[in-house]
Amino acid sequence: MNKRQIPILFLRYVAPLLVLGCAGWFVYSMGAQQRPKRKKPPVRKSIPVELVQARPHTGTLDIVVSGVAIPYRDVQLAARVSGEVVFKSESLSPGQVVDEGELLLRVDPSDYEIEVARLEQEVARAKLDIERLQLDKENTQRVLAINQDIVTVRRRDVQRLQRLQNVNATSASESDSVELALLSAMQQITSQENQLRTFDSQSKTMQTTLELANLQLRLAKLDLERAEIKAPFSGVVIANHVEQNGMLAAGAVVATIEDTSKVEVRASLRGEDMSFLQSGGYELPQIPVTVEYDRAGQTYAWNAVLSRQDGLGIDEKTRTIPVRICVDNPTQNCGSSNGSLALLRGMFVRVRLHCEPQQPLAVVPESVIRPGKTIWVMRDDQLQIERVRIARIEDGIAYLNTHNSSLKMNEQIISSPVPNAKPGLAVSMIANKPRRGATLSGSHQEYRPNRPKVLTTSATVSTASASARP
Repeated sequence: MNKRQIPILFLRYVAPLLVLGCAGWFVYSMGAQQRPKRKKPPVRKSIPVELVQARPHTGTLDIVVSGVAIPYRDVQLAARVSGEVVFKSESLSPGQVVDEGELLLRVDPSDYEIEVARLEQEVARAKLDIERLQLDKENTQRVLAINQDIVTVRRRDVQRLQRLQNVNATSASESDSVELALLSAMQQITSQENQLRTFDSQSKTMQTTLELANLQLRLAKLDLERAEIKAPFSGVVIANHVEQNGMLAAGAVVATIEDTSKVEVRASLRGEDMSFLQSGGYELPQIPVTVEYDRAGQTYAWNAVLSRQDGLGIDEKTRTIPVRICVDNPTQNCGSSNGSLALLRGMFVRVRLHCEPQQPLAVVPESVIRPGKTIWVMRDDQLQIERVRIARIEDGIAYLNTHNSSLKMNEQIISSPVPNAKPGLAVSMIANKPRRGATLSGSHQEYRPNRPKVLTTSATVSTASASARP
């Protein structure tokens, strides 16, 4: 064996034996160590939480929206006849107040007075023609009666001559003359009867002529009345388009008058607001409304009523529902000691709709609403997750619709944060300091909102600027 074969034999036989021996020693040493003792998991305690109670909402619920006052109606007065303006009232000026029936304008009535007089003569002449025809008819009837008597006498003469002729006591010529006289009398009767029928036809024609003359006379009198333009209602003149001694054409606009007996307010409601108002159908309930206007740090209010939808459907641009509110007495303020103020067009106002909820509502703080529209409820000292239907959230108050809901009134709702919240998690009540707007009741908080239940919306009037405020 030479020296070169020694390393080869060592790597082939001795090295593997050394590796196996080291591995066996390592396994033996690891098995000889003592296993550490397992610690028992600690008993998990319940998580202390703060609670509030869901309280039922009672009474009315105010929905507050912004709106703008608009005229109840404004009417454009137009001339019905043409002519020169011979009178113009001083009240017919922008900003002037006019009373119902007040004379505002007069057109020169001379032509219309002449036309009325002419047609009155036409009517009188038609009446005279009818009277003359009636008189001729009566005379003809009397003559006809006489001729009928003559015919009766002529027939007796003919019968007498026939008896005489049978005994040859008269001549044939005498008999012919008597018969000829009878035929002549009968001819006169026929002519007079035809004349009576002609009188009936002429009477109908004359009666139609009289009625036509009366209609023309009525139209002429209407034109004469229309020469004077009067205020159709009490209101304020908005615009004037005519001056005295000016020529006025039929159909031309004279002035614009706004009716001040009532004022309407145009507002817009969000879709969720309609759930408090609309129970079905297209008509809205006539609920009471308070319209408020702020000026110089003072608030003025008017009583009103929800009138109707302004059209039908949802506004495509704002996705709101336009409505109209009617103020029956815009000059009388309610519950205001700041003096009197009339509600005028263009005022940006605040509208409070006092509605009665159609379904039961529960009132809770907004902070208890969890992601996914859920709340955490403690039942049997365990956390349960309930999905809720939120009717409205405003000013830190959440109104929950409890109709057909598993959420019960006065149920304990968890208001504090809970890590890793999941159904069945053990929780317990703790006593804590009362927060603003809540009072302590045992080991939970009873939520009592200390401000009025008011729902506000940022929906703006479709015709007003989105940044305008009342």
